[in-house]
Amino acid sequence: MSLSFPNYKQKDKKDCGATCLKIILKYYKISYSSHLLNEMCETTREGTTFFHLSEAAEKIGFRTAGLELKFDQLKDEVNLPCICHWNRHHFIVVYKITNKKVYTSDPAHGLINYSKEDFLDGWKRYISIKKEVVGNVLLCEPTPELGSSINEYHQPTKLSLTYYFKHALFNKKLLYQIGLSLLITAILGLISPLISKNMVDIGILNKDIKFIYILLIFQVVLFLISSIIEMFRSWMLLYLGSSLSINILSSFFIKLMSLPISYFENRMKGDILQRIRDNSRIQSLISTTPISILLATFNFIVFSIILILYNYKIFFINIIGTLIYIGWVVIFLKKRKDLDYKNFNRSKEEQSSLIDIVTGMQEIKLFNAERKKRWKWERLQAKLFTIRRESLYYDQIQVTGSNLINQIKNISLSVTSATLVVKGEMTLGMMMAVTYMLAQVNSPLMQYVSLIRMLQESKISIDRLSEVHDKESEDNGSPTIIEARADIKLSNISFRYVGGEENVLENVTLTIPNGKVTAIVGESGGGKTTLLKLILGYYTPQKGKIFIGDINLSDLSIRSWRKICGAVMQNGYLFNDSVENNIAMSDDLPNKEKLKKAASAANILDFINKMPNKFKTNIGMDGVGISGGQQQRILIARALYDLPSYLFLDEATSSLDANNESEISGNLRNIFNGKTVLVIAHRLSTIKNADQIVVMSKGKILEVGTHHELLGLKGNYCQLISNQIGNA
Repeated sequence: MSLSFPNYKQKDKKDCGATCLKIILKYYKISYSSHLLNEMCETTREGTTFFHLSEAAEKIGFRTAGLELKFDQLKDEVNLPCICHWNRHHFIVVYKITNKKVYTSDPAHGLINYSKEDFLDGWKRYISIKKEVVGNVLLCEPTPELGSSINEYHQPTKLSLTYYFKHALFNKKLLYQIGLSLLITAILGLISPLISKNMVDIGILNKDIKFIYILLIFQVVLFLISSIIEMFRSWMLLYLGSSLSINILSSFFIKLMSLPISYFENRMKGDILQRIRDNSRIQSLISTTPISILLATFNFIVFSIILILYNYKIFFINIIGTLIYIGWVVIFLKKRKDLDYKNFNRSKEEQSSLIDIVTGMQEIKLFNAERKKRWKWERLQAKLFTIRRESLYYDQIQVTGSNLINQIKNISLSVTSATLVVKGEMTLGMMMAVTYMLAQVNSPLMQYVSLIRMLQESKISIDRLSEVHDKESEDNGSPTIIEARADIKLSNISFRYVGGEENVLENVTLTIPNGKVTAIVGESGGGKTTLLKLILGYYTPQKGKIFIGDINLSDLSIRSWRKICGAVMQNGYLFNDSVENNIAMSDDLPNKEKLKKAASAANILDFINKMPNKFKTNIGMDGVGISGGQQQRILIARALYDLPSYLFLDEATSSLDANNESEISGNLRNIFNGKTVLVIAHRLSTIKNADQIVVMSKGKILEVGTHHELLGLKGNYCQLISNQIGNA
């Protein structure tokens, strides 16, 4: 049972729960893609919970129960396999228990057998009054419905090496040229052993100096031709590699940037950066490997035939020794695979830590947290060192064994060749030629070993990249023409974030009238920003519908919808680029008139004109430093640049002084007179003139009306205003 029980490796540090579910499904001969199981388990950067694992398993067709059990209960009363909580932050599958051993399938480490004591140490949740270990278990018992939802949920991964090789086929001419150069080099290589043989057997034995000089000149000519071909091939490989790198990464970025915002919010930055490196690993495999392997095979066949004709004993000694060498190397492939997974997970943590340190330096210095953050980074480095040390340990064993096998093989070949020369079965020149041919036969075999490693590494990378490529793109609606003047209607909307157990919005029904200004107010965390993100299509509600006019938002092209919207979000971002490129995000070539009008309306034009290069001045992380208020005004200018039909402002003036806010508000009223505006704000000055004010709390709408109507109700709005005036 232990040999046949399935195991999958988790692709991210926190998707062990979904991977455990995939392992159990495979045990029942059912396949689901990893990305789909992660969605169903609502996996976030914190992982998943027993609650969400249970929900996902029941959707698929299991009957589940989350229990706290003692070891004897787990051993005698539970139908295996089941999912166990491990070391308080991990999930594993337990599939067999004997009196002495517990057999597990671990998403992080593979199939592992634990002694009872070691298992209890990892599984322990707490010690009972009777001094017995108690741990958490999720039972997954199959029902007749198991797998019946496969058509609804299952989407097999389509990413493979074939997908990447198609990129190389776009450069057929370059591939032919590289292949031709390798073929010519291989043919020239056939001549070298003949030169060596004849130089010894004819030139030296006959003491024919003239013949030796002719062969030397011929050898120099061959060397020059080979060098010139090698030089041109290097340039061709550079162009091919660069082209492939750009094409592969560009395709990856196209897919990555088509994913919904929820994907990025549930992934660490280091995780995404590591996946970009995975693309580079695949590019290095497909740029030259196919042609090199074809030519290596050609060399192997041709030189093997010649070697057999010279002496079959030498050929078979060499082949047997080389096969033993390859077998020795293959033994270590599984361990290398495990170490690659470990290194990926630790490296992405280290990447995220470095990004945090660099981007959060202001907060680090403000709270004297330099040592704390440095220690965290050093701990990650220590873990990476442990992995590298383990990798070096296995490398040393492999290299030592490989060298020993090679030395024994080479000594055997030398003794055999020398014996044949002494017996007169082989000339000295033939022996030199055989030495050259042995190198030509061994080289392809070494390339095959290298290919096996690269294929394994690429398979691991493809598994991780499938998480991106299998993910459904954000924009699946039809490019219907959207009304520039229409009501926005929310009908019975309920929504919760992935990984959350409570709704952030609860049965929200609201009409945002066309051509009017609607303001949303309420306590922090009340669901205001979430409501705006739903309207902009960042997320899809679990319940209810959003209409633009009479068209369901889910039926629209999100890109088309956002094209007629302008928005300033609460956490708006300025890129490391010029002012004009930060404002004119939608234009490849910014329009000067539109830039000036947008900057003027945002009351930032005078400030920009005082900057060193005006609109060409770089801002962002590596550019000119600007204040929070100036950042907000540039973000407002960005929202106004295309004169959108709908404007959404989320605390867009919270960092502005009263004068700037008043002037910008006046400009916005003039520009957007008769257009639909939605404002989320706390300041009375920002909201009191709105045509409609919506009061929200805990994901629900409490009151709707004008400023004066709501004051007359003496309810929640009145309390908010009183608190604001009282705190002023």
